Amino acid sequence: MQLDVAEGQFWRNRSPTFFFSDEAWFSLHGHVRSQNNRYYSKEKPDIVLQTQLYGQKIGVWCDFNGQRIIGPIFYEGTINQERYIRDILGPFCDELTYAERISVFFQQDSATAHSADASMAELHRMFGGRIISKNLWPPRSPHLSPRFFYLWGRDKNQVYSQNPHSRNELKENIRNTINPISAAELAKVTDNFVRRCLQ
Repeated sequence: MQLDVAEGQFWRNRSPTFFFSDEAWFSLHGHVRSQNNRYYSKEKPDIVLQTQLYGQKIGVWCDFNGQRIIGPIFYEGTINQERYIRDILGPFCDELTYAERISVFFQQDSATAHSADASMAELHRMFGGRIISKNLWPPRSPHLSPRFFYLWGRDKNQVYSQNPHSRNELKENIRNTINPISAAELAKVTDNFVRRCLQ
């Protein structure tokens, strides 16, 4: 996508009402290192160590613009269109101000739950034509996805550095990483998005 200078200035002016949404999985990495275990018995014990093939994980959804972040919203398991509308879009919309409701541009990727008919109908009800979604722009383009070049990499490094041992600790680490992000930092990220579009 190419923007000229005038269009770039337009997007800079609109950036506070341009929300970038996405979700990511945060895993609780915990496993037993068998070489560190020793069992003492007169006879060979019948010991079975059961481990999960996949670690426990939590889905995290966030939406942010050049001023603030809405979220994190946590979920577990598969998100279908009903859950997306009820558990994510509903709480997100509740957090919007009146000014944002009538002017916000909402950007999402083309995940099946996001682009399903019911989801898109709800998005059009909420935002009219101010939706950037499937078949409009490349969903994984770095120009359109500051959450990829900024949010998740930053957050995961900080969340895992605290070595969480439970789902509750993992959620708390995620909140403690996302909530302190300043408006100045978000404005800088959004401006970087504009510069990428102008390249």
